[in-house]
Amino acid sequence: MKKKVGNIKGLKIPYKWDNREKYYWGETLNDIPNGKGYSETYETSKMIKETLKVVSKKWKDAYFKSSSKKKEGYILVNKYVGEWKNGMMDGDGELIEYHEPEYFINKDGTAKPMNKYKGNFKKGKKEGKFKVYTHMGDDEEKESDWKKQNFKNDC
Repeated sequence: MKKKVGNIKGLKIPYKWDNREKYYWGETLNDIPNGKGYSETYETSKMIKETLKVVSKKWKDAYFKSSSKKKEGYILVNKYVGEWKNGMMDGDGELIEYHEPEYFINKDGTAKPMNKYKGNFKKGKKEGKFKVYTHMGDDEEKESDWKKQNFKNDC
């Protein structure tokens, strides 16, 4: 079988939860994420869609600056930037989990990170030594908010 190397923008990739969608931008091998790239996961529900219908365009424009895919009725849940292998996070990368917008957003209206994990991923899971950031309610991220943590099979 001949290997097909490519680069794609906004590839919808399978996700295990019904109310979420995941998209990928980056290098591919046989149309599967492989190499350097990033993904974004979005969540929707009837309540999210109804709520976003009544918020101002200005608020939505600011919030969606955080994401590559502008999907009406969806909120950004997480973003992974790093290395991929066979469609999974694999290698050096950073996973950012975002607060729901009704709890926290940045001063400029963009999505507010709740947790960040920088380290090595193996077959889609955190594995080994990581630098971990947890949002503690302060407006600005500080170096002292980062801690070191070991993971084995995502735990």
